Amino acid sequence: MVLVRINAKVIGRHLPVVARCYLALASQRLLASIGGGIYREVFRGKTISVNANPSRDLSLSKNSLQYLHYEWTCGPSKKQNPKICENTMKTTKRISIPAYSQPNNQTLRFVLLIRSSFDPLRTATTTQIIVFSSSRRLIDINIACVSNCNGNKYTITSHIHLKGQCIRCRNKKITKWKWCVGTSVVHRASSRLIYFVKDALASRLSINLDVEAKHRLRPSFTYRGSSWIYLEKNTGPTGTTCNVNPRKGDALETLFLIKCIQSHARFKPLKYCVGITRFLVEECKTDEMQFVRLPPTTIVSVKVC
Repeated sequence: MVLVRINAKVIGRHLPVVARCYLALASQRLLASIGGGIYREVFRGKTISVNANPSRDLSLSKNSLQYLHYEWTCGPSKKQNPKICENTMKTTKRISIPAYSQPNNQTLRFVLLIRSSFDPLRTATTTQIIVFSSSRRLIDINIACVSNCNGNKYTITSHIHLKGQCIRCRNKKITKWKWCVGTSVVHRASSRLIYFVKDALASRLSINLDVEAKHRLRPSFTYRGSSWIYLEKNTGPTGTTCNVNPRKGDALETLFLIKCIQSHARFKPLKYCVGITRFLVEECKTDEMQFVRLPPTTIVSVKVC
């Protein structure tokens, strides 16, 4: 709860006029993310960084402090030495794995749990699998969101725009980009993927990027890297009912009350956008009840998001 207080000084009056109100702040969800995606194959002879920096509290600005608490756990995916992870676990944003500390073909599964410093009950988790290889010709690949993929969610009304990134590849020239959605190859020529979802019934997409590169000074040296990302369809609020009162009035003069109820949504607060055909009457608001003046029309639409 936040207290808002307004003091107004009235001319000719000794005592100020004071008004107070309380605002209930509704938090959005946390987004747990580990740099490099859900799967990485790395050279065991380098110090490997496992970084939770992409994790966010969606209630806060992307560039502001996120005020998150980080909890790491680690374990081998296969029957390998379980003591390897014991000395690497910390509660910081980043942990490091020393060079040559892992045997060849070691597979470790890292689990990250983030917790809000303001509300310990708000949590989110994610995982990353790291495979350690003796091959020196591996590169780190990351898939970044450009549009319609924030929070690893997408809508079917717009295209998904992703961008592949090669980490620390200044001395390498990318020669191949291969994007796959599920088991189908959809693009081969660019670091960017613009994809229109064809299956409207699908609730989740698995997107894979495979990259090949050559050394700029030694073209005979070939490097490779891969990254994965999973996107979940954003179904949005359901079951919303909106009413307009009064049913008739004068255009641009009558003050209409639009009230929306029974919105079922996984995440709140919701925004209500009142519009005529494709045009908004005014900015979207979080108020379930809005007073608006309308232009000449017989149909009013309310978009809930």
